[in-house]
Amino acid sequence: ALTVFAGRPNAGKSSVFNALLGEERAIVTEEPGTTRDALEETVQLGGFPFRLVDTAGLRASEGRVEQLGIEVARRYLKGADIVLFCIPACEETSEEDRSFLQEITAPVVLLATKADLVEGYQGDSTGLSGLAGAVRVSAITGQGLDQIRQLLPELAYSELVDSQGDEPILTRQRHVRLLKTARSEVELFRSSLVGGLPPEIASTHLRPAETALEEVLGVITVDDVLDVVFREFCVGK
Repeated sequence: ALTVFAGRPNAGKSSVFNALLGEERAIVTEEPGTTRDALEETVQLGGFPFRLVDTAGLRASEGRVEQLGIEVARRYLKGADIVLFCIPACEETSEEDRSFLQEITAPVVLLATKADLVEGYQGDSTGLSGLAGAVRVSAITGQGLDQIRQLLPELAYSELVDSQGDEPILTRQRHVRLLKTARSEVELFRSSLVGGLPPEIASTHLRPAETALEEVLGVITVDDVLDVVFREFCVGK
């Protein structure tokens, strides 16, 4: 799910982005407008892959370089599945914030950032109705990070169910191919039994089916590791 951080400059987007990744991926300074290009990283949360994108701060700007960064941010926002809109907990919601929010069609989670600086959210939420969620978060203390990690998979699942009903969704061609292999082997097992083959012979089709399903699930066995060792490192030569 494409998950885009958005908001005014110096709203704490990059700090929360780094905190969720557990590493200093984005540059963080006190100077507004530091992020000029989008930064992407993929994380797994609740079984879903999330493309986290840190974007340039949204504001009216006359600087050409900053304008280009804002244009990139707008393009990401148009394609976003989820938007994490950052407003410092110690600041008021501005008309410019509301204007940018009106352009967003994806579910929006309000992140009241820098929560360690205040006792409670001091901002004005007027005009922010219809939010998919709101979290007080601090990249310094870690407050709210687990809540974000829990909320994002819930939203992603909800969006999938709403858009596709109860049909399962596969996003990788490799997984589709493996499931087709598993189904084919199970059908061969069934037809072999119906055709009168002994179960011990018919069951030879079940092992390839099991292997294909394990690959989809990401199961790695000791045998898999040994196979790679002997194949790649020519042990004994």
